[in-house]
Amino acid sequence: MIVSVNSKPELLEFKKLMKRTDQLLNEDAKKRPKYYATRGGNPLEDDVMSALQETSKGTPFHNTIEKVSGQKFPDIVAAKFYGIEVKSTKDNHWTSTGSSIMETTRVSDVERIYMTFGKLGGNPIEFLSKPYEECLSGIAVTHMPRYLIDMRLEQGETIFDKMGVPYDATATLTEKSLSALTKKDREWDFDVSEMLPKEKLSLFKGANHRFATLGHDPILGLLFGTGNIMTNTITCVKTPVSVGGMGIPVLTTNHVVFTSDYKDPRIATYGSTLVMFQHVFERTKDQPSAFVASLIKQIIHIGTDLYTPCGIQIPGANLILSNAQVEKLTSYISTGDIIKVGASARLAELINLLISTLHTLMYDSSMVISRNLYSVKTRKIIMYSNAIATGSNVLWVGGNMLAGNERAIKQLDIGGLIVTIKRLMNDTEYIRQIKEEFIFGDFNKMIQGKKLNLKEPIWD
Repeated sequence: MIVSVNSKPELLEFKKLMKRTDQLLNEDAKKRPKYYATRGGNPLEDDVMSALQETSKGTPFHNTIEKVSGQKFPDIVAAKFYGIEVKSTKDNHWTSTGSSIMETTRVSDVERIYMTFGKLGGNPIEFLSKPYEECLSGIAVTHMPRYLIDMRLEQGETIFDKMGVPYDATATLTEKSLSALTKKDREWDFDVSEMLPKEKLSLFKGANHRFATLGHDPILGLLFGTGNIMTNTITCVKTPVSVGGMGIPVLTTNHVVFTSDYKDPRIATYGSTLVMFQHVFERTKDQPSAFVASLIKQIIHIGTDLYTPCGIQIPGANLILSNAQVEKLTSYISTGDIIKVGASARLAELINLLISTLHTLMYDSSMVISRNLYSVKTRKIIMYSNAIATGSNVLWVGGNMLAGNERAIKQLDIGGLIVTIKRLMNDTEYIRQIKEEFIFGDFNKMIQGKKLNLKEPIWD
């Protein structure tokens, strides 16, 4: 992958950079079509890097592009904020299979991502770059769910447009917004004026909507998010009210209105959370498939949000903390981070298993020591290597945090730390037991001699 270490330039500069990069790649492809016809994968990333190095001259990105190893998303990172994912096809079309919807390998702090796509089949060979989210047409299920790429999508045709969820709405329906939409010839299948709120709504501010809505909770969202999707509503949690020293969360449910073509969602008048669930129950009885489709939509939506820079809150956090506190907490540890911890722990255990297996296979029955004592050596090797790896990680994170980089805490390998602590406790006890058995068993017999027939000593 490719990384730029420059401070964050403006988005406009990045857009200009991508446009110039497309122009350069297309001009070069006309001159060397046979060359590009054989490219793809890592070699094509090298070509994009070279083009970026050339087009970045005289810009804030100049002399900041470098290629590093590792399977990360996206393939290119500029200024630790902008990213470029490089994809291609050998055929004469603009479609392909993209990255995992879970984005578990996403580079930290990257928020703006572009897709640079190479159509390496047909004549002419062409390159095109667009915002990443504007190129995703659907989801394909291989060994893991992956996005489908279509570089020719029109506005409103992306997977996110198709599966928009009501609890993602952030704009409120007002007389002013209704008038503006009407002037744009927007239409509704009902009298939308009846849905105007009778009071000014203050549910959340800006991006904070993700931490105020229960649909974005990874666990509660399976209930509330699915219900919101089935009934076109949004359920929010206001700052917990203190009652007798205890914080009691206040739930509010509002209607969300869409135009006839299911666009321009607006948060409308207050509804009832209880009535919402009554409608969900009644609709599920009449249309079980609607419930299944809404649940799948909810799961996919949470999955796509897990590893975005904003992240998904820890389950139930907004029932206890204020929206602002949940947002701050999530910036340090999110549900995606917890999932990564589990994956990291499993990976650490797998590596330990491989080391243990390889070392055990090296045991020879002709050796002086028994298999049990040999296993002690195996466990010591694993225990010491785990301690060194974890200690190095903790020191690196601690050093960065002391230097002022608070976000370095996200690089702490918590999964590896848990495995190391577990092994230190379990292996230390195992080694103690083996040594005790050796001293009071085999070693005792070695001292007595095999043919002396001495009585066994009684140990107090």
